[in-house]
Amino acid sequence: MKNNSIQKIMSVTTIVLFVITNLYAQAPVKKMNYEAVIHNNKDELVRNAPVGIQVTILKESQNGPVIYSETHTTVSNSNGLVSVDIGAGKKSWWRPDFNDIDWSSGAYFIRTEIDPTGGTEYTLNETSQLLSVPYAMHVNTAENYSGTLTEEDPVFEASVAGGISEADFHYWNNKQEKLSAGKGITLKDNRIDFNAGDFKESSQNSTVPGKVSTPWPTIHNLAVEWSIQGDDNLNGVVTVEFRKKESGEWKTGMPLRRVPAGENIGFQWENKHSGSIFDLEQDTEYEIRLKLYDPDGGNAEKIVTAKTRPEPVITDKAAIVEIKPGIYDTLYTESGTPDSPRVYRCSEGTATFSHIDVRNKKWVYIEGLNVVNLKERGRGIHLNGAENCVVRKCTINAVYGIVAYRPGATNCYFSDNVITGICEWNNEAMGAHGANIGEGIEITGPGNVICYNKVTGFRDCISTMEDSHVVNQMCIDIYNNDIYSGVDDAIEADFCFSNCRIMRNRITNSYVGLSSQPGLGGPNYFIRNVMYNVVHAAFKLKRASRGDVVLHNTVVKVGAGLGGNSAMDHAYFRNNLAIGGPDGGINWGDYGAGTPSAAQIIDPGPNSDFDYDAVGVYEIDYRATIGGKPFGEVEKNGIERIKIEEVFYNVEFPFPPVPEREVPDLRPKTGSRVVDAAVIIPNINDNYNGRGPDIGAYEAGEELPHYGPRY
Repeated sequence: MKNNSIQKIMSVTTIVLFVITNLYAQAPVKKMNYEAVIHNNKDELVRNAPVGIQVTILKESQNGPVIYSETHTTVSNSNGLVSVDIGAGKKSWWRPDFNDIDWSSGAYFIRTEIDPTGGTEYTLNETSQLLSVPYAMHVNTAENYSGTLTEEDPVFEASVAGGISEADFHYWNNKQEKLSAGKGITLKDNRIDFNAGDFKESSQNSTVPGKVSTPWPTIHNLAVEWSIQGDDNLNGVVTVEFRKKESGEWKTGMPLRRVPAGENIGFQWENKHSGSIFDLEQDTEYEIRLKLYDPDGGNAEKIVTAKTRPEPVITDKAAIVEIKPGIYDTLYTESGTPDSPRVYRCSEGTATFSHIDVRNKKWVYIEGLNVVNLKERGRGIHLNGAENCVVRKCTINAVYGIVAYRPGATNCYFSDNVITGICEWNNEAMGAHGANIGEGIEITGPGNVICYNKVTGFRDCISTMEDSHVVNQMCIDIYNNDIYSGVDDAIEADFCFSNCRIMRNRITNSYVGLSSQPGLGGPNYFIRNVMYNVVHAAFKLKRASRGDVVLHNTVVKVGAGLGGNSAMDHAYFRNNLAIGGPDGGINWGDYGAGTPSAAQIIDPGPNSDFDYDAVGVYEIDYRATIGGKPFGEVEKNGIERIKIEEVFYNVEFPFPPVPEREVPDLRPKTGSRVVDAAVIIPNINDNYNGRGPDIGAYEAGEELPHYGPRY
């Protein structure tokens, strides 16, 4: 057989070319060559510049399990072309090695992700089936086989390749264009071109209901997940009703979100309906009635019970460790029990430590202590492996305030603390590449509650962990925090799986307001947050984020008001208020503030849903787009061209973003266009005033929520 290259063409930004190499060489290494022409978000060629590439091989479907993954950092040529060998990159997460992949064991898909800036914030991605590579990888085996082979692989038999005969190979090897392969395949000059859209997997549109679970209850919120099979067309719906157990009248909740099975960056999630019930009473048992309806079949009804956790209190059964006033080095703690938590406090003055160690402890309460640790990478309170622990009413001045690294913290409670870092608010400090350091509260693990804290002067003020540092980040509540001067992210809820709830936080002077980079299936909720003088993005939904639910937020910022500068999908936006404006032509924080506009959602994905948002600009020409379409074409019930002076009382537009701005009052004016204009969302805005809910974080005339410490 001749050494004929098999090529597959698909689009990333222009053309991506895969060529199998070294199939006939003596060396055992097998690689695929990947080539792409790279454009930036202005559709300009990226010439002679670093480019970051991540390649992932998936099995069975485009959302199937990850078999292999690697990354490359390369440099484009003068024509914007990059070329790398798949199989020779830096392996980030894989099973098995590239050369050990059994290409004959089923269908395989390839996902390519590109960062045109040379980093790992991948903004361009493409997934398609490898229809030719697995067979080409076995050419050596076929050449050395003698005798008769009977093909028994049903995947191969059903494919176009199953109909290729010995005569077809004769025509191909002799460069005769006499092979008619059928729909989806074209042969010419030793080249096979596949149209992946013509090869369909069998689908199951009806739903097969599975198990219902209520994972990781928190103090005021409950999660509900209903595993399913099928519903490939994603038209199943689960309605939610709830009540205190045996209390009588049912209340309506927000319907569960439809979450198709998927994978991203080595993390997987199952096919399900999932969602939360919000603002419940603590330590209370609830009945939850779920009704599943699928027009293709599979209707079902289930009632489950779940109980919220109590807010931690100190009873007369607690084991009190009373600390004398003074300055100390490290406080080493000991575990308590559920009935008798061990409480460390100083009732007669101030006790200050350089570090408090709560690692691998259970039922430890740190109450009202001071921590000062300004050493390089100095940590205040360390909770790796902690369970059911509390940090409350503490004053912490440290480079890293409260941290819980792998294996993470579980069901912990961080409230009413004042946490201060060392970062200053200026352009040189802004962004991922800025001169900044430190995390205010940085945790991984499920069931944690972070509320009523004041956090100031960190790279990221409140954050979950990323990439290989992630442990089961679900059902994490972050609410009523007062955040000031987060020079990268105010709240970085990255790598959250599902039912992480970021609600009612006030964010002032931050480079990014809310980050979900990425959401891993979701739903993850961003509700009634107020963001003033954020710079790069109010919502940083990147790295192919999935399942972000963005409701009733208020944004006033330079650049793009309602922004999204990366590919996302299954996002749900409702009732948000955003005003953008001039950026002065300055590349703030190396990533900029987004194109000055009311809205600029670049790549929302086919399954995202936007409506009932209100957007406007300050002292620039009006412009608002979603997925390249005019805002009004996408949002049939949205409101355009709002003005800051018409919507708010005496609020100054924050340009330039430095120096720091004072916290404004962003409650809407009575009678403005955003009042009574929101869509009703059960369990989110039921208690509205007037004819309907108001767009944005606040109802006109209501009292402001309490932000920061309550004591």
